[in-house]
Amino acid sequence: MDDLLQFVLAWPGYWTARLIVPTVTFGAVDVERPTDKEGTINCMGVGRRADGTILIGGDLILLVALVIWAVLIAGGVFVSWLF
Repeated sequence: MDDLLQFVLAWPGYWTARLIVPTVTFGAVDVERPTDKEGTINCMGVGRRADGTILIGGDLILLVALVIWAVLIAGGVFVSWLF
């Protein structure tokens, strides 16, 4: 049950970060793929590929996705409050 809950919560967060982070940073920062073996991620969840691209991985991906969703929801609430 715990694995199912983790899967249900982690995949939307992963794909949110996977789509938004490279777009916002113009490709300077990328999200580590589950099969990515190029870069080394340190204990803070940040690493670098051989081409210089910054990688984020692990729980940092979910934190970034949580912030993105919080900003979107807060923006929606604020706009609906205005009108």
